[in-house]
Amino acid sequence: MPGTLRPSNRSIPAVLAGLMIVGAVGTTADAGRRRLTPRRVSEACPAAGRTIVDVPDGIDAIRVIVDRANPDDATDVTVLAGTSDRTVRAFGAGEFGLAFDEPMRAARIQVALEPVLDAPGAACVSRIELLRGGAVVRTAVIE
Repeated sequence: MPGTLRPSNRSIPAVLAGLMIVGAVGTTADAGRRRLTPRRVSEACPAAGRTIVDVPDGIDAIRVIVDRANPDDATDVTVLAGTSDRTVRAFGAGEFGLAFDEPMRAARIQVALEPVLDAPGAACVSRIELLRGGAVVRTAVIE
């Protein structure tokens, strides 16, 4: 009879495949929901921000000091000068650094704290030091 749906054994694998896809999508949606939970941020430690620092002859390294953080907490610290940028990921507590192959020769350098979206919280960056020849040239303060 035209227009009547008849059950077929061939449609069972298609239905099962559709259910598996729906299950996978549900799992992905659940994972996305977990990522949207509020991040832990201390009031004394900004999770994000920018500042501009004047330096006499550019920099060739950056050092980031993290006072406190849970082992999975992380924050990216990026320095930008002209078209160049370098990023240090600070995760957990301690000292993190990066020496550049070529110095960033700029009189003004922008320093940015950026959240790491996959981390459960922000690392508490207490100090960002800009170095030239191993000596601290300036300390960037982000409030």
